[in-house]
Formats: sequence, structure tokens, C-alpha cells
Amino acid sequence: MLLTNTQTAAWLDHPHHGATLTLRNDILIPEPSEGEVLVKLECSGFCHSDVHSIYGETPMETNIAGHEGVGRVVKQQFWERTFQQYVVSPLKYTTIVPEGLEPEIVAPLLCAGITVYAGVTQASKFITQGDSIVILGAGGGLGHLAVQVASVSGYRVIAVDSGDKADVCMTSGAAEFVDFLKQDVEQTVKGLTGGIGAHAVMVTAGSEKAYESVPKLLKNLGVLAYLREPRKLMGV
Repeated sequence: MLLTNTQTAAWLDHPHHGATLTLRNDILIPEPSEGEVLVKLECSGFCHSDVHSIYGETPMETNIAGHEGVGRVVKQQFWERTFQQYVVSPLKYTTIVPEGLEPEIVAPLLCAGITVYAGVTQASKFITQGDSIVILGAGGGLGHLAVQVASVSGYRVIAVDSGDKADVCMTSGAAEFVDFLKQDVEQTVKGLTGGIGAHAVMVTAGSEKAYESVPKLLKNLGVLAYLREPRKLMGV
């Protein structure tokens, strides 16, 4: 039973570059409709797509951002956002999380984790264990998860990022690391793949340069997976 009808949420008055979120304690707790549950959130991930929404680059349907929520069902009746304490969710889309998993570990997996898992799973239809996968932006939020998923799936991961990301990439399971600021990425990748290029390239970086480099890194009939949107619109 809820003892209050209001909650705390990170409120956004209007999206724009430089916008800030304001903590408000007067946001009404939503009521679930038939077929929905009310979830008291314990943790919310912060996806990079939320930054685009807050900055007004992609549309927001409410004044509250966030979509990576983990919590406990407190009310049930036979698209909310997660930068708040309570959220209504359709029952059929509410996934049970095993006890013992920390919410702050689970929350990012509900967006970033699923994104990279889907990319690796789709690539697996065309490549085999032991094949090479180049991951661009391998030390970022999406990237380090992609390294983990690809490496435990049996692929040889070549991680590409700036030198300060080397440790997180290698501890996440990368076989090799390439510092794009100090090394020629194309020549290094070709050297690591016997001159033919990687069996697959996954782009988790948002820079235009990362997108443009893909054809030079990929072998003939290789697999390409774009796992995030670029920072700005690009021509094809």
C-alpha cells in the first residue's frame, strides 16, 4: 500500500542544449490501468539516447527521461519514463529479474546490453567462433558490453578506442587493443587479421570518422553492425 500519492523525479522543463534536470518532489504517482503494474524503481540506467532527448535532438513524449528501469512491483491492475521513483509498465513487458542481481548492474543491460547482444547474435549467423570482431568505441557504455558479449561468445575481439580505455577493454575480454589516437587503425587491424580485414565490425562510437573507417577494416563479405546512431546526420 502506498502512503503517498507523490514522488520524486528528475524533471525537464524543455529540451535544449545545456538543459538541466530538476529534482521535483511533487510529481504524481501514476495509476496502473488494467493489464499494467506499478513498479517502484530502485535504479535507472542513463542511456546516451537520453542525452539526445534532453538536448532536444530527438523527441520526448513527457518531461521525464529514462528508459532503463529496475524495481519491484507494488501494485497491479488486471510508457512511463524511469528518472523517477514509480513507473507504470504493461505487465506483458515487465521482466522478472532473479534475486541476487544488483539493480545498478541490471539497469544498463535493459538497453545497452540488449542492443549489443542482438548485434552479436545477428552477426553469429554469418561468422564462427574464433573469427575476429573489431569493435569501434570499445571502451564506452555500449562498447565495453559488446566486448564482453563477443568475447564470451567465442570471438576474437579487437578493441578500438583511445589509450585511456585500454584497461577496461582488455579486462572486458578483448584479445587486442588499438589506440586510434596513436596507431593507424586500418594498418593495425590488417596486420592482426592476416591482411584480409576483420570478419565483423561493430560500431558503438558516434563519430563520423568511426562510420567512415568501416569499409577499410572489414574483409570481403564481412558483417557490419551499427549499434548506435551517429552524433549528427550523415550522407550515405
